[in-house]
Amino acid sequence: MKHKLGIPIILFLLFGQAAAQQELIPDTRRSYLSTGFGYQMYRLGGYTNTISQASFPISLLLPLGQRFNLTVIHTPASSRWEEGQDIDGLSDTWIVGTYIFWQEKAMVNVGVGVPTGKTKLDNDQFQLSMFLSRNALQFQLPIYGQGFCVKSGFAVVYPAAEYVVVGAGAHYLHRRPYNPVLYEKGEVGTTSLIEYKPGDEVIGQVGVEFQALDNMKFMLDGIYTYYGRDLWGDTEVYRSGQKVSMNFGFLYRLDKNYLWSQITYRHKGKIEEYRGLDLEKEAQNSNGFQVDIDIVCKVMDLDGSGILLLGDGRFYGENEKDTRGKAAIWGLGFGVDARLSDRIRLDFHFKYLAGNYTFTEERSVEGMDTYLGFTFRL
Repeated sequence: MKHKLGIPIILFLLFGQAAAQQELIPDTRRSYLSTGFGYQMYRLGGYTNTISQASFPISLLLPLGQRFNLTVIHTPASSRWEEGQDIDGLSDTWIVGTYIFWQEKAMVNVGVGVPTGKTKLDNDQFQLSMFLSRNALQFQLPIYGQGFCVKSGFAVVYPAAEYVVVGAGAHYLHRRPYNPVLYEKGEVGTTSLIEYKPGDEVIGQVGVEFQALDNMKFMLDGIYTYYGRDLWGDTEVYRSGQKVSMNFGFLYRLDKNYLWSQITYRHKGKIEEYRGLDLEKEAQNSNGFQVDIDIVCKVMDLDGSGILLLGDGRFYGENEKDTRGKAAIWGLGFGVDARLSDRIRLDFHFKYLAGNYTFTEERSVEGMDTYLGFTFRL
C-alpha cells in the first residue's frame, strides 16, 4: 500500500507501505484498516517440495488531528519448504507517527519496530530464512524478526515550475542487538546466545515529478543507502556494501483507466568481512545489479471498481565472483480493485511467475503470487 499526500514519489518510500494495484492512495484525513490473506509459492528445479508462504498483513492508519497520522503495520506468516524447515509466527510490529506541515509539502516521521517477530531460529529455520530474504523472490515477509528498531525521517517538496515538482529527504534507522539464531554445538546441543547487532542505516533521497500532459506524468528519484558495521557481541564482523537505487515511474490516464509502471535499479558496493583481526573489503564484488519492473494497467472501469492487468520482471546480474544471484523471472497476472460499499474496498491479484535463478547453480523457477485483501474506512 502507498499513502498518497499529493506530493511525489520521494514521499511514497518514506511513508512506507504500498500496494501496486491501488492507483490512488487513501485520504490521510480518514481512518483505514487494511487486512487480507496472501499466498506465494515457488517450485525450484531439482527440489521436490515447493517453498511457500501464507501471510496475513494488517495495517491501520489513524489521523490524529489535521496534521498527524499514526500507522501500525504487522504481518504474521507461515512459511514452508523441505521437511522440518518451517517458520510460523508473528512479524515485528511497526508503529510510525507522521507530522505533515507547510501546506502538505513537508513531513517528519518517527517510528519504532517493536520486536514481536520470531527470532532465535534453529538451523533448519535459518536456512529457510535465507531463501525467504532473497530479493528476486519478493516474499511478503522476508524477515520475521530484527529486534528493536527506531527510525526517523523527513522530506520536503517544492514546485520548481508549473509542471515540475522536486523533493529531497533523509531517513535514519537504528537497530538494537538481538538473537537471530540459536547456534547448536556438539552432541549435547549446547547453544550460543551471543547477541547480533545489525549496522545502522542512513538513507538520502532526491526526486522529481514532471507533468508532461494533463493525463501523463513521469517520476524519477535517486536513493543512496549507507550501512554501518554489524557487531557479533563486541566484534565487528560484517559491513554491507553501500547501495545506490534509482526509481523511474510513469503514469498515463485514459478516461477512467490508466497505465502505471515503475522500473527500479539497485546496486551495492563491496562488502567487508571479519578476517582475523579486522574487517577487510572483498577483492571482487559479490553483489550484482538488480532491476525490477512493475506494470499495472486498469483496462475496465465498473462504477468505481476496476479490472487490472499485471506485469512483473526481475532481472539480476551476476557478480564479479561467480553467477550466484543471477536471475531472470517474468510474471503475468490480473487483479480486481472493487468498491463493495462506501466504506469497504476489495483488492485481489493473481500472478504466475517463471524463469531461472542461480543459487549455487542455475535452477528453473516457477511460482504464483496471490492476494485477497479488504480496506475498511473507519
